[in-house]
Amino acid sequence: MNTHENASDVARLLRQIDEANEAAHRALYGLAAGIARHDIISAKMEYIGQCHEQLAELIGKDEAIALVCQVIEQSGGRHGQEKDGSHDDNLKGGIALDAPTYTDLFTRFQQRLSSAGGESHQVAHLAEAAAIIAAHPTVSAGEIVVPPHFGQHQRWGAMFPLLSSKGITLREAGGPASVADAPAGLSGAELAIAETGSVLLADNTLEARVVSMLTLAHFVLVGEDRLVPMLDDAAGMLQQFSRAGSEQRHYLSFVTGPSRTADIERTLTIGVQGPKTLCVIIVADEEEAKP
Repeated sequence: MNTHENASDVARLLRQIDEANEAAHRALYGLAAGIARHDIISAKMEYIGQCHEQLAELIGKDEAIALVCQVIEQSGGRHGQEKDGSHDDNLKGGIALDAPTYTDLFTRFQQRLSSAGGESHQVAHLAEAAAIIAAHPTVSAGEIVVPPHFGQHQRWGAMFPLLSSKGITLREAGGPASVADAPAGLSGAELAIAETGSVLLADNTLEARVVSMLTLAHFVLVGEDRLVPMLDDAAGMLQQFSRAGSEQRHYLSFVTGPSRTADIERTLTIGVQGPKTLCVIIVADEEEAKP
């Protein structure tokens, strides 16, 4: 492929990413509602991911993610009115986006995730998160798969003794075959996004990534300080994770609700290509972690 064809393909992919982002935004603030809204947004986010992979093949991973972030930031500028002062009429009474409180953000996140078929909780301490997970019907087998070295994680490692004290065994993930159809998995997310009910997962190994892809139920922990209003707010973190260095992440994904597809005879089916259950727990104070 010559330089001109390469540049043309890059421009085409960036245009398609921008158009998909615009379509997702229209679905969010337009007439679509409930499952229809979720399906449109999920399809557009998946399409953006596919375009990003093609970009990476053309110009490399680092430059590709930088260009995608640039497109998202430019889109955010065009949508400044929604971000800086409008109300979402789909929420009872509307929630002002110019200065949302944490309660506003969690309510918005919970409603968005619920409409996509997921569940969410807010807790003061990790001990409460452990109690919710241990009591969940999907954990009846008494085992949860976690990413490698999860017990050493500065923020979430204390979940090991907390869940162990409740009779739950935490098993570190191996290859995909060792994780496929495991009853439950547990991960930590980098962000929770109120406007879409999505979480941002950022991993460096395939073993960590498959926990969110191949388990039947996926539990996600997010710090209260990582709950942000808009999808546009993720652009800075995406750029951070795309730079070479100790903070670089090789696998980035936005997850909104359980896995679902309507590819088979146009019948909506949950959990065919991923978890049937998604439970997000937002933790205010992860330091209070005594079992």
